[in-house]
Amino acid sequence: MNIVKLKLELERLPQAIRDCGHSFIEARDKAEKEKLSLSIAMSTAMLKAERPNATEKKAYAIIATQAYHKRYLKAQLEEEKTRIELQYVQDQYITVRKLASLEEKMMSSNISGN
Repeated sequence: MNIVKLKLELERLPQAIRDCGHSFIEARDKAEKEKLSLSIAMSTAMLKAERPNATEKKAYAIIATQAYHKRYLKAQLEEEKTRIELQYVQDQYITVRKLASLEEKMMSSNISGN
C-alpha cells in the first residue's frame, strides 16, 4: 500500500468507525426496546392466562408472545451484525496505522542508509 492510499484510509476510517458505532448503538437500543416489549407481553399474557398452574400459564404466555420473541431475536441478530461490522472497521484502522508505521520506518531506514 503506498503512502497516498495509507493517508486516505487514515482519513476515512475514523468517520467509518463513528458511523458504525452509531449503527451499533441504535441496534442495541432497538434490541433493548424489543426485550422490554417481550417482557411486558409475557407478563400480560401470564396475567390473562386462565390456567391451573404456573407451568401452564408460562407455556400459554410463550405461545401467545411468539411474535415478540421473533422480533427480539431479530433485533439481537442485527445488534450482533453491527457489533461485528464495528469491530471490522476498527481492525482495519489498526492495520492501516501499523502499515503506516512500517512504511515510515522503511522510509527512515532508506534515508539514513541503514
